[in-house]
Amino acid sequence: MKYILAHDLGTSGNKATLFSDEGKMITSEVFRYDCHYFNTNWAEQDPEDFWKAICVTSRNLIDKARIDPGDIAAVSFSGQMMGCLCVDKQGNPLRPSIIWADQRAQAQAAALGEQISLRDFYHIAGHRNSASYGLQKLMWVRDNEPEVYAKTYKALNAKDFIVLRLTGKFYTEPSDATSNACIDLNTLQWSEKIVNASGIDGDKLPEIVPSTTVAGEVTPWAAGQTGLKAGTPVVMGGGDGLCSNVGAGSISPGRTFSGIGPSAWVATTSEKPLFDAEMRTFTWAHIVPGLYSPTGTMQAGGSSYNWLKGQVAKYETAVAKVQGISPYDLINAEAAKSPVGANGVLFLPYLLAVAVYYVYFVSHGYFSFSLRDLAGYMIRGDLSSPFYFVIALAQFVLLLPLFRWLPRRWSPSVLLPISLGITWLSALYCNEILGLLIPGAHFSYNDRLFTTYLVYYVGGCCAGQNYPRFLELLDRNRPLLTACALIFAGADLFFSWKFFVGGQSVPFLEMIHTLYQLTAIPALYALVVRHPVTLSPLARRMDRASFLVYLYHSLVITWFNDLAWQLGISRVSVQFLLRGVTVYTLTFLGAMAWQWMLSRARRPIPLKI
Repeated sequence: MKYILAHDLGTSGNKATLFSDEGKMITSEVFRYDCHYFNTNWAEQDPEDFWKAICVTSRNLIDKARIDPGDIAAVSFSGQMMGCLCVDKQGNPLRPSIIWADQRAQAQAAALGEQISLRDFYHIAGHRNSASYGLQKLMWVRDNEPEVYAKTYKALNAKDFIVLRLTGKFYTEPSDATSNACIDLNTLQWSEKIVNASGIDGDKLPEIVPSTTVAGEVTPWAAGQTGLKAGTPVVMGGGDGLCSNVGAGSISPGRTFSGIGPSAWVATTSEKPLFDAEMRTFTWAHIVPGLYSPTGTMQAGGSSYNWLKGQVAKYETAVAKVQGISPYDLINAEAAKSPVGANGVLFLPYLLAVAVYYVYFVSHGYFSFSLRDLAGYMIRGDLSSPFYFVIALAQFVLLLPLFRWLPRRWSPSVLLPISLGITWLSALYCNEILGLLIPGAHFSYNDRLFTTYLVYYVGGCCAGQNYPRFLELLDRNRPLLTACALIFAGADLFFSWKFFVGGQSVPFLEMIHTLYQLTAIPALYALVVRHPVTLSPLARRMDRASFLVYLYHSLVITWFNDLAWQLGISRVSVQFLLRGVTVYTLTFLGAMAWQWMLSRARRPIPLKI
């Protein structure tokens, strides 16, 4: 009997499966590896983890099935798409793989959009220009890591890297090439127009061969690593999304299917690309040569079903628990009673996992109101992004006796450097430290820990313990404090612009934030103490409204982002400037209006007797 070994290199791990030549599954195994999320919207993985997963699972499947490696007729792959894995001429990774979930290339996508219109791009590549795709990520490498870009021989996707390791061949195939968003769907070769517009050296893109191509044979070195027999044919395979077409039987024109995982999509198979006038759909190259897969997707599928169970079908869930069955069985039974078409009811599963304001999203129909969920958001500080401070403040209140004692026991010259070090360690390396103490542990709420703000609170405690001495120090060092505050303010503005607009890595940005705040606060305080200012009525109203501005400015930002998307404002720099003007104007006007309404409400009502 002959066998086929299949590997699926996903985001969470490699799923390896051994099949007989009759299509019967013999055995399978999963090897999990890490994905590193950081800098808000960056996501990377270690390519060596991909290779280790292939080696371990291949050996284990051969051992579990007790087969001769020579009986494996072929090995092939599916894998995560829309990545950028830079390798040199020897096939060595030059940096971690930038994966599909990474969105750092916003500035590069915007720059590309200035060279080629969105509609032209869509009608060539079948996709809208976005930071999600491989080309834009390679542009980011060029702009931010020129030494890596200069050494890059080819930019690959995950499965293409494994094919390279097994055979020594630098190939990709049409489905993964589509995920680079620089392929011409008409020729299934790299688009000269898009590549030239990007400024990328086209030679850094691998040769495109059909998905069914035998890329080569397992080399003796790779055989020693994987347990496979040298000479075993290696078939290219395809991107994971397109392999689902084959699994669903969508391998001929008109065969349409719906895929529902955490997200959901509807895909079909066609003989030519399908272009939507409003660019709502996108088209992949199929792994069946000569075919395409027009697709429409939304980011909530099975997750909506789970939401329905938790929020709507609570009775069915309770009954199912008593009966010892799945609640979905009862939900399905109820759904079966409805006629086809559900009497015209439509459900649009735009359910966001993270809310800026719970009530705001409830009112917009994203999810139904739940006291339990509301309590969870409040406990975690998730009700609104600024509310994280409530959690940290509660910790400081509980620890108040400790912080009143410390300045009496230790001098500020000792306490402040120690607290600054703890603040930086907590803000930058919380999970790394936690992982050393508890292997595998992960904590997503380090911004809720009092340690992340320790230096500010300790500084306030030290100042309060000897206030006259504190004022004296401020007055004596006011010029130095002012100069440092201005320098750090400039540095903070410059590097924040590089990070948010330019999409560049600034690992020390958090430190600059802290130094700016630690110098700006006492410098402003010294200025006010030495030169008391009589505020105008307008300034006093703005002063009283400032806390309200802090509390709901994120709501205005969310509203602006939605509006910018609706208006098609895609340039990051334009968004950055417009957002600043909009947020400051609306939040201050809104906060002052609220303060005025509160003052009117507090006035006693005159009674005539």
